[in-house]
Amino acid sequence: MNTTLDFDNPEVAAAINPSAYGYHHGPIPNNNIGWRPTIDPKEAITTELNESPPVPPERMSGVNGLVCDIAVNGTQMCGTCCASQMALRRHIRQAHPGALENPSKANTGFEEKIAGENALKHWVLYLGWRQARYLHEPKNKISHESPIWRYADVCEMLASIDKGFKDKFGDTFHRQDAMSAPVTPQKRKNAAPATPKKPKNAAPAKTRSSSRRGRGKRMSSAHAKNSTLSDEVVDPNNDLDGEGADA
Repeated sequence: MNTTLDFDNPEVAAAINPSAYGYHHGPIPNNNIGWRPTIDPKEAITTELNESPPVPPERMSGVNGLVCDIAVNGTQMCGTCCASQMALRRHIRQAHPGALENPSKANTGFEEKIAGENALKHWVLYLGWRQARYLHEPKNKISHESPIWRYADVCEMLASIDKGFKDKFGDTFHRQDAMSAPVTPQKRKNAAPATPKKPKNAAPAKTRSSSRRGRGKRMSSAHAKNSTLSDEVVDPNNDLDGEGADA
């Protein structure tokens, strides 16, 4: 089980990158940007094709974080994550040919392992990993086999139980989610104007009372009756008593 002393010690504090064994993390400069040993960009670049770039390439140690740390824009790095050293080397040959020496076939020695672990612990503990700039955000893609992921997990655990560790180094060592800009909806051309909304506290519209409605109805009926009577034709030959005029 990891303890505070596994991270907060002079060896981790003084760890350097690159070490005598090469880079353990980035940014790793690409001395051969634009160089490609094949014409077809889809053709696989083998170790033989990657053997002789025009400018001497950098060396990457076999003790690394399984993240492509080749610089692509100043200090901004690629960020592609791989599940194994073989997959990482293959990606770098294909995407960044000439950036790295072909790996040594010798087994990783004890000294290189210690140097690499200290460099990666320093990278995580002093927030280099958390604050690094990547073209492809590796936060949710990094392999759990990566020592970077394991070290960040352990540091956050130590910060949760050791106040001195938290006060000295903080409590967040994993990378944070990248923030995306809010999407602004585009206005439709020739769109009909929006109907104005009624105020929430607007008074209800006044309606006629039932008595006024009833009175209005009676007045309308009387007016209609008078109109009917006035439209009737009165025969002058009839008197008011209904008897005919004398012959």
